[in-house]
Amino acid sequence: MKNAFVIFLVLIFSGLNLFSQSFKQNIDVQISGENQSTAVFFIENINDSISINKLDSETEIVTEKDIYPLSKDKLTEKLTWNFTWGISSGKTVIYVNFNPFYKNASGEILKVNSISINVSATRTEKKKLGNYKTANQSLLSSGKWHKYAVINEGIYKIDYSSMRGSGILVSEISSVNDIKLYSFGGEMLPYSNAINNKDDLPEIAIKRVDNGNGFFDEGDYILFFGKGGTQWIYDNIYSMFKHKLNIYSDTAFYYLTYHSSSSKEILQQMPSNAKTIDVYSFLDRKYHEAEEKNLLRSGNLWLGDHFNEPETKEFHFNF
Repeated sequence: MKNAFVIFLVLIFSGLNLFSQSFKQNIDVQISGENQSTAVFFIENINDSISINKLDSETEIVTEKDIYPLSKDKLTEKLTWNFTWGISSGKTVIYVNFNPFYKNASGEILKVNSISINVSATRTEKKKLGNYKTANQSLLSSGKWHKYAVINEGIYKIDYSSMRGSGILVSEISSVNDIKLYSFGGEMLPYSNAINNKDDLPEIAIKRVDNGNGFFDEGDYILFFGKGGTQWIYDNIYSMFKHKLNIYSDTAFYYLTYHSSSSKEILQQMPSNAKTIDVYSFLDRKYHEAEEKNLLRSGNLWLGDHFNEPETKEFHFNF
């Protein structure tokens, strides 16, 4: 025989300023041959803890006929229960889970008609996630900004002519040293909000090249290393590179501004023992990963290149 189903009692009360409070709920028991369960959503980092000090119930004696198709032999000899709790829409929710039928010491079958609990809320110290400081305001809130899109990883050049052609008032830039560049690159933000992450655009190092006259004009440019939506990570165990896609965008954006003194510069380093080496080969990285289908139409797992046996496909790479 199957066990009695599980009743879930939901008690909702706003605020946790109460030290202790009692609640009572009448139970409408419906016989079912199958167990029932529920999914409870828990919210972490709550500043209070909940405990149930006491649980009482009002019962009546019933017969085996009253609990059919349940079996008396499968019933416990006392009322068993547990509880969980969480926050929903700013209110505390408690879930009490118990079996509505059980046996007493005399072997009589008892049915729960109501249940009463005494709840205590205890204030606890808030968990500190770390020394996380936020900016007073975004860098983008002031000044003039121009956005550049980058898809592939590599070294990029922005010169006087391209800036003028894109509509930038180059006459407002007195020197190439006034130019700054900011970006996160194409890396995805972490899934967890608990991870300490920058809340404003970080400056990236660039190479500034002046034609020598001290003004910003033809021949002046900047160089920077841009990263697109794909990350390349070196795996020390397998001695190989692995790629990680940004599942939301294949494009990274870099934000250019001026009217400020330069700070981060790509430094030139000379090797201690300079040598002339002829290079005939190099290591490069390519991948093919078409994100075309989501089998569940949900989540972040995407697949591509559907194969119908014995179908074959060819993929060509240019290096």
